[in-house]
Amino acid sequence: MAESAVLPLLAEAAKPMIGVLVSRVTAEIQLCRDFNRDLSELQRKIQIISSTVLNMTSATNTRSSSSSSNTMELWVRDVVNIVHNVEDLLDVLAYEKQRQVVMKRTFLWPLKQVYFRRKISRWIKRINTITGEALIEAQTIIQLKDLVHSTSPLPTATNFITNEGAAAAAENRLQQLRRYVDISLIVGRDSDVDSVVDKLCNPSKDCYNTSNNCLSVVAVVGIGGIGKTVLAKKVFEDKRVTTKFTQRIWVVVSENFNLMKILNNMLESVDMNHSVTTSSREVAERKLKENLDGTRYLLVLDDVWNSHQGTWDVLKSSLESIGGSQESMILVTTRDNAVAQTVHAFVHPLPELTEDDSWYLFKEVAFAKISREYISIFETTGKKIVQKCKGVPLAIKTIGGMLEKKLHLHLWEKIERSEIWDLSQDDTGILPSLMLSYKNLSSPFLQKCFSSSAILPKGYCILKDGMIGKWMALGLVQQSENGDLMEDIAQEYIDELLSISFLHEVQRDVLGEIVWYGMHDLVHDLARSVSGHEFLNLQAGNHVTTISDVRHLAIHKHKELKIDCWDKTVVENLRALHVYKGSPGGLLKHVKYLRVLDLCDMGLEEVPESVAGLKCLKSLSLAANPIKVLPEFVTELYNLQSLNLLKCDLLKEVPGGLSNLVNLRHLMIKILNLPAGMIGQLRCLQTLPPLWVNEGGFQISELGDLPHVSGSLAIHGLEHINSKQDAESASLSEKSRVKKLRLLWDSDDDWIKHKEVLDGLKPKSNLRYLIICGYGGEIFPSWLMRMDVIKIIELVGCRRCQKLPTLGHLPFLEKLLIEDMESLECIGEELYCNTAILTEVKSSMVYFPSLKQLRLIGLHKLTEWVEPSSGGWTLFPLLEELKMAYCHELTTTPNTFPSLKQLTVTNITSGRPLSNIITNKSSVKCLKVLQLDWITDITDLPEYLAESCKSLQTLKIGNCVNLSFLPENLSMLISLQVLEIKRCDKLVSIPNLSNLGSLRELMIFHNLALTSVPKGLQSCNSLERLWFACCPKVETLPDLTGLTRLCNLSIRSMTKMITQPPDWLYTLPCLRLLGIGSYWELDEVPDMSFLVKIVSLESLHLFGWEKLQSLPEQLQQFTTLKELGICDCDNMEYLPDWVGNLSSLRYLSPTRCRNLKRLPTMDAMKRLTKLSFLKIEDCPELEEAVQFNGSEYHKISHIEIKIVYPTY
Repeated sequence: MAESAVLPLLAEAAKPMIGVLVSRVTAEIQLCRDFNRDLSELQRKIQIISSTVLNMTSATNTRSSSSSSNTMELWVRDVVNIVHNVEDLLDVLAYEKQRQVVMKRTFLWPLKQVYFRRKISRWIKRINTITGEALIEAQTIIQLKDLVHSTSPLPTATNFITNEGAAAAAENRLQQLRRYVDISLIVGRDSDVDSVVDKLCNPSKDCYNTSNNCLSVVAVVGIGGIGKTVLAKKVFEDKRVTTKFTQRIWVVVSENFNLMKILNNMLESVDMNHSVTTSSREVAERKLKENLDGTRYLLVLDDVWNSHQGTWDVLKSSLESIGGSQESMILVTTRDNAVAQTVHAFVHPLPELTEDDSWYLFKEVAFAKISREYISIFETTGKKIVQKCKGVPLAIKTIGGMLEKKLHLHLWEKIERSEIWDLSQDDTGILPSLMLSYKNLSSPFLQKCFSSSAILPKGYCILKDGMIGKWMALGLVQQSENGDLMEDIAQEYIDELLSISFLHEVQRDVLGEIVWYGMHDLVHDLARSVSGHEFLNLQAGNHVTTISDVRHLAIHKHKELKIDCWDKTVVENLRALHVYKGSPGGLLKHVKYLRVLDLCDMGLEEVPESVAGLKCLKSLSLAANPIKVLPEFVTELYNLQSLNLLKCDLLKEVPGGLSNLVNLRHLMIKILNLPAGMIGQLRCLQTLPPLWVNEGGFQISELGDLPHVSGSLAIHGLEHINSKQDAESASLSEKSRVKKLRLLWDSDDDWIKHKEVLDGLKPKSNLRYLIICGYGGEIFPSWLMRMDVIKIIELVGCRRCQKLPTLGHLPFLEKLLIEDMESLECIGEELYCNTAILTEVKSSMVYFPSLKQLRLIGLHKLTEWVEPSSGGWTLFPLLEELKMAYCHELTTTPNTFPSLKQLTVTNITSGRPLSNIITNKSSVKCLKVLQLDWITDITDLPEYLAESCKSLQTLKIGNCVNLSFLPENLSMLISLQVLEIKRCDKLVSIPNLSNLGSLRELMIFHNLALTSVPKGLQSCNSLERLWFACCPKVETLPDLTGLTRLCNLSIRSMTKMITQPPDWLYTLPCLRLLGIGSYWELDEVPDMSFLVKIVSLESLHLFGWEKLQSLPEQLQQFTTLKELGICDCDNMEYLPDWVGNLSSLRYLSPTRCRNLKRLPTMDAMKRLTKLSFLKIEDCPELEEAVQFNGSEYHKISHIEIKIVYPTY
């Protein structure tokens, strides 16, 4: 007989729902005396139904006939409908209670009003009748001997409709989800890492690296959950790989192999300034070529499913056109060997973990918090459980995380004997272990919270605050008996899901707290399996069929949603509706019981009127819409807990009636002026918008009425607070949940009042992040020195302060910014220790024990920064980044920074601060980046810099006008990858560069006294970019034939290199971009026909000079040219028609051609059939001409245009 595979998951979905409901009904009975009898009867019936469902979920041993299974399935569906009906009743009751309070009538229950009382009475009786019928039917079902058994794998029951039109936001988060996978606990994979790294770094050893293309591929193949992505990430971060490849790119492909998604994600990875996706393949390829041409890169294609040869060939064609180095590599992860065969990859099969490695991994997770001597008690049973995980890391970590909290042997034995291990398994072989972990979650509330993630697309990253808000709105967070906030309970849920690997970390904020979470594909499959049919994820290009059980609907870019294909009851009973850049059609007119409504970024100019009738609504997001007015009916959504109006930039005010929303916990909005008294009446508020104190608006005392303010708090306009007493009325010292505090003054006229106000704004000592901006006092209050767990402090624009507060003793301070303190002349000993304030000063102190980043900016009067004067002290032991900028008078600094990795010194007159630091070898032994700019008095860099900085990777020197000498032993910087020297007018020579085998970029330009090219340049065989330009005394470059990786060369102002081009210029195999021009001494335009002989050349950047009034005609022979940049040609008014002969041209970019007015004629532009992009920068006349209705617009209306305006 056919068996039901749907019943088990329906029962699993119903069980936590009923558990949640029993709790809510019990609570309501205590509050609602008028219907105590009817509600008590309902409670009793629901408890009986709960027992029946529990019996169903446990009776999986016996077989049942198809007819009995179908009967039970229908019964469980009816139970789910009853549950939702009761939830609606309870939320409507809550709404009416609050409406009564807001309307300030005599305290006569709305329930006592005749109409409403009859309505509620009929509603409860109807539910009781339906529930009674369900109980009668349950008695019949219980008598059946064969309840439920399925040998099939649990199917995916969620209505998840996918296609190529998936939401862009989901795709972007998918990249982060797998790109930032945790590799902190990886076991037994060292040999696999070494093998894959060797194949990537030494491709010539393997036959798969063919000579006719540069796309060599390595594929890691293995079952789901085996750790392919983790292994790839470990390889991606391996030092051998980071050294070998200039660019490393991570793209998640997943089930939908979309070429444009891959190209756009590649572009986002290599160009951080690129934020707009393009639908043009040519544009994407051209932009990637700008960044990757000739570059040795590693491309990781993670989670590839598509094995169609044609699809791969199209991608391969695009990658070849990008023009990376022949040593570029591709690393693919896939479950399917057919994919590896399609891409002609060297296959690295990833096996299951060995028994020993499996046990080691399990111990690291399961016994993380107990003493090792107790392991023996659990060892025998634990090893049996590990064997059933079959060497799959995800299964081991999931089970281990669950058992960590079950430190009783009989519970372990129960897990080991569970029949779930005997369920038929899918191709991954790990579903039983995940189901076990699900069944053992600590509460039905948490089970339901987990299953709700099925509404998200697979691979979607999850914002913690958004996830918690939706759980609460849907009633999935258990109320605490001891008064704990629901947000804290929800955080415990998250911690539990994290501990069993149902969630994993994706991104942390500046305080180190996880803000984005991810979910493994197999865990997401489990969520879909146990969620029943409640979730429908609708994406563009699909049509809807009637699905009776849908309660949660997400619409992604769907434009053709038709309400007539939906059952009216289904629409009315929707609990959550998420619309992402799509249209809800007529749904909003029919929904009645929504708890969650998300209408982000839909182009809404008005809030839909249908929102007014949503009495049960608890979470409303209208973010990123051009809404100008928030209607009054929003102030009547009395159940509302969360209101998101971020990025509604046209919204300038909100109605004062928002104070009616007394259940509001999270208000996200950026408006300068809020109505007076509004914030103070919202006693439940936790998340607040930035607050501006002003007359007739928000007052600081309103904060005193908000005990639960959490997260980030920003208060502007503090100059409007009149006294310390007024400041103390905010009760900041009692707000232990505030982690980030910003205190801002807009003027500093009354400095005495500033001091008193800041003293009164003392926060709780557990604050983690403090910003004080515009403070006008002369000294800082003593409470600042008692922030025991503070992590980040920023003191900005405190113009009158002459001394810094004592901060050196703060044990957790990691980042410190001191900026624009105009009166600060000395950073003295008080910064480290103040005995008048600190009661205990040890003879041996470590000052700033955790500080990693220190920035001193805009301290114009600062002359000295001293160390502690006496005692055995240690200073800045962990400081990694030090920046000193615009401290013009500074001459004295400490010189001991043992962990320093990045040093930036800019806009300082004296060279002594730099000298103080680099003369101490212990301060530069770890240094990787050294940037020097506008240090006026510096004349040379000492020899010991090169001797001590063996780890230095980047050295940039600019605008040091008196710098005459560099270290002669510069070639000792064997790790150097980037060397830039610009505008050092007295620098005569650059030392020998031989032995710099790691150097990839050398940029030397505008050094007027430089007389020669540095020796040893030819031996820099890793060099990819060489800019040697505008050094008028250097006429030519030496023979660079050996630089086979050189792809980007600029020889501006080297006249001889153009008039007598050297033969080696034609032999560079990877040379694709050449910069020429700035020939100010020439009276005639030189012959440029030689450029055609550089067969690899595709991009030309031409810089103008006085005699250049038009493009050189010889360039029209350059028909293979794909990119043409024209810079600094102020005498050029038009582009000639022969530009139309450049048949391969794809990219045209005029820059700083301030008199350029016209493009070639329309006929000439039509011949440029491949032209797809026009970039115009600081060409005011042409910018105007190409605007819509401009004189040149008709010539380029079919291509992409980007105008970059100058910044001065």
